[in-house]
Amino acid sequence: MGYLLFCITKSLSYPEEQKTINPSYDSKSVRLDVYVDDEKGTVYNIEMQTTNPGNIPRRARYYQGMIDLNLIEKGEDYHKLAKSYVIFICTEDIYELDKPVYRFENYCREYELPFGDDSNKVILNAACTELHDTELGNFLRFVRTGEPMDEFTDNLQNEVNVVKRKLPLLLRM
Repeated sequence: MGYLLFCITKSLSYPEEQKTINPSYDSKSVRLDVYVDDEKGTVYNIEMQTTNPGNIPRRARYYQGMIDLNLIEKGEDYHKLAKSYVIFICTEDIYELDKPVYRFENYCREYELPFGDDSNKVILNAACTELHDTELGNFLRFVRTGEPMDEFTDNLQNEVNVVKRKLPLLLRM
């Protein structure tokens, strides 16, 4: 999977920020922070999490199901379900192992056999104390400190500054 966040930026359709999926009037809807897909049709849901409410694994499961509901219509073949990633960028280490990345996919424990449903969950831990000088490490340090570490995070900081300058104008509308 590599550095997922940096690989997906090559060619993306227009990201949908705050995408709402509401399947029916009596179901729990979700508001996804960022929802994008790439040229291969792979779907990415990226969530920023500044606290540990203790429910992130189950939220990721629910978000995955809602994304799937949104991808195919009644009667369509399940092969139309796209490969997907639910990514949580966390400022706290929800697993307390001090690792920068936790990757999950469904598999058979007895035979270490992948389930093959192409659903993936990724938890990025910005609180990791052992971040290496890699693109991912620099990104996670930037999330934690707000200080750019390389060209990519410098560009992110510039975008944040642009949004901050425009925000007061948008709020007046």
